[in-house]
Amino acid sequence: RIFRRNRQNIEAREGIKSIHKAYLIESENCLKKNDKINAVVNIEKALKIAAGINLIQKAISINLLLKNENRVVELEEMLKDTKRKEIQSKVQEKINKAEESEKRTDYKGAIRYFQEAIKIEPQNSTLKKLIDLCVRINRPDLTEKITEWFNKYQYSILEKEKKQAREELKQSKNIGQISERWNLMHRKRGLNGDFHNLLNLDSLVDIVSNNVGILIILAVFMAMFSLLGKNEQVIPKTQSTENIKKLKIPWSHVSQKNILLIFMRSDRLLYLDRTLVYQRLKKYLSGSEPLPKHVNLDQFSIELTVGSGDAHCLKFLPSPRSGQWWHQFSQSNGVMEKLMNKYPPEENYFFFWVDPDSFEMFREIRKSLWALNFEVGWKPIRIETPLRYCSGVGQAREFLPQ
Repeated sequence: RIFRRNRQNIEAREGIKSIHKAYLIESENCLKKNDKINAVVNIEKALKIAAGINLIQKAISINLLLKNENRVVELEEMLKDTKRKEIQSKVQEKINKAEESEKRTDYKGAIRYFQEAIKIEPQNSTLKKLIDLCVRINRPDLTEKITEWFNKYQYSILEKEKKQAREELKQSKNIGQISERWNLMHRKRGLNGDFHNLLNLDSLVDIVSNNVGILIILAVFMAMFSLLGKNEQVIPKTQSTENIKKLKIPWSHVSQKNILLIFMRSDRLLYLDRTLVYQRLKKYLSGSEPLPKHVNLDQFSIELTVGSGDAHCLKFLPSPRSGQWWHQFSQSNGVMEKLMNKYPPEENYFFFWVDPDSFEMFREIRKSLWALNFEVGWKPIRIETPLRYCSGVGQAREFLPQ
């Protein structure tokens, strides 16, 4: 209570540190005694005082051993949140240094600090501050170079994450194979120990490698084919077809409804809000400034291409790790609920850009939207596929619902 009232109180701070340390020591003693339950109780008390990354990871490990699945999920979310806050703190530190350098007219230093902040976490908001700095110091020539560098850096991070994910998947498969071989070996040992004097099992290789084995296999195949020929039947016309499974084929069709664009990659969903983009561009229509070619938003940016008349194209550039997991996206008062409340199915439909790694998740989401009478369109994409939305009747045919 003293520390809450006065964060600068040294005595209170040291007292809390000593209590936190005591809980950690007690949890270690419990683990040495193999008392996992009391160990996790003490760790939970320590977490209430200060939740560091290492401590949360330790809590996850012990709860996994105790099979406390619900608590593991909560701790994993806490770990992600803590890591995100730590990253954001580092980014803010670099931004503060950049702003201080700008005040001292050290513009090179300011640009360097902004770039360091982007390397920690490539956020569109940081890029916007860097571009605004270039405008303030009358260096519009740097804007395009910095934007190009930012997009390339984003792409390199995404490629690195995909490579790491593939390596982890490969390792998990290898671990699974080793585990399977280990279990098989133990089963064989058990069989050999119990039935060594009763059974002598030949392997498949031994059977196939001799003439008798080949003859037996041929005889089995011939018997199977002869049985299949005898059992071939014709369905009578009077037979009921109620048990026949019906397949729904999602045919595309032209629609006058409004499109709600969703981007899916790595099972994460990002709503690409065109209304937000047009609101940002609206202020340029009444003023003397030309329309910007690049607009930065919270979780994505867009590149604008203007044609004759009102024709235009929006190229969406999602930020790395942008979007939300489905349980976050669909939670109460989440993005999906807000979209469905604001845009009824009679006037709107969802269109998904889906990366191959999210096909299974997309199918489940599509089923749930169909159940709510929403039409759903989609298009498979890869990393190099441009996420481009263009105005006009001809272009609209690329975004058909089903």
